Amino acid sequence: MQEVSRWHIVVPLGLPRISVEDDIYNGYHIPAGTVVFPNAYAISREVEDPECFIPERFLDTENPAQNPYEYMFGYGRRICPGRYLAENFLFLFAANTLAFFDIKEPSQDDLRNGLAHPADVKFSPTLVSLPENFTCRMEPRSQEHADIVASLTG
Repeated sequence: MQEVSRWHIVVPLGLPRISVEDDIYNGYHIPAGTVVFPNAYAISREVEDPECFIPERFLDTENPAQNPYEYMFGYGRRICPGRYLAENFLFLFAANTLAFFDIKEPSQDDLRNGLAHPADVKFSPTLVSLPENFTCRMEPRSQEHADIVASLTG
């Protein structure tokens, strides 16, 4: 989940902050009242091969990548109070999805009909960045899994 969160951060510029007093950061003077956008996207790119999806980068005990949960929910006194709930929800969502479904490449018919391949997914260049439409196949792992999902969806 850390690599999913790092690979494409949902709010690339974070939420704006206003400096309450004059400050100096890396030799730059920031006057009081300045609107500052924390560039979470740039922070997420401070790894080797940032465009590549490599979950193992967080398992390196000698030189682990910075945990994206440290910057994707904001900073300081105004950090998101729901961050722990969000982290747990992301984990449970991913774990349940992987437990119940096999996620497979799109069919050749889908690709011939112009649907995008997941490897070619593009993201919207907006304040909240979301993936554009793409296709994949999600198949229940068994009939029992399909029955459970059907009972949950009504």
